[in-house]
Amino acid sequence: RVVSATYIDNIVSSMGKKNNNYVFIKHYGRYSIDAEDAENAMAAHENIEVNYVHFANNEMVESYAPFLSIIKNCYEKHYNKLTIEEYLAKFDIYELHKSFLISYIERGECERYEPFILDEIKFEKKMMQESIANVIIALSKEHPMLIIIDNVHMVPVASIRLLKDLFDNPDNQNIGIYASYNDVKSVAGISKNEWNSFINAI
Repeated sequence: RVVSATYIDNIVSSMGKKNNNYVFIKHYGRYSIDAEDAENAMAAHENIEVNYVHFANNEMVESYAPFLSIIKNCYEKHYNKLTIEEYLAKFDIYELHKSFLISYIERGECERYEPFILDEIKFEKKMMQESIANVIIALSKEHPMLIIIDNVHMVPVASIRLLKDLFDNPDNQNIGIYASYNDVKSVAGISKNEWNSFINAI
């Protein structure tokens, strides 16, 4: 508890003052961040939005976790007097992806009504990633946020790319990330190169 609190205090004290307020703890099976750590962070830093997620081997993980949930939770907590459309209009979002985010905020599921064009799938993924990153950065300017992730090595590849985008963003001063990863556990093959590139970058 004391160790987590120290890391969190250091991250929060740097937020708003400098970029890349990331602390990633590499361990070999004897370190975890739990919900109590997040609750203590909420109590100690009431002016910070604290978001906690734990990833486990036996759980299905949605793409872009935990960032879609953060966008949904911020709407429900801070912007619920707006319609969802008015809320999303505040942000730089690729037009064809607004339906994804609207349905996710409404029902927790992403739906799209426009057809996909196979030749544009790579472009669509890029724009979705940029749209989510734009929303997270914009929200953090109004509501500084600490994102706590236990077992970050289990996040999907889309989330690894998004973490890297946020790390590279020059406006990330109001985002803090405290995460743990088990260096003994293997990362899924599809994510391995992305993961190694990200860890080397931070």
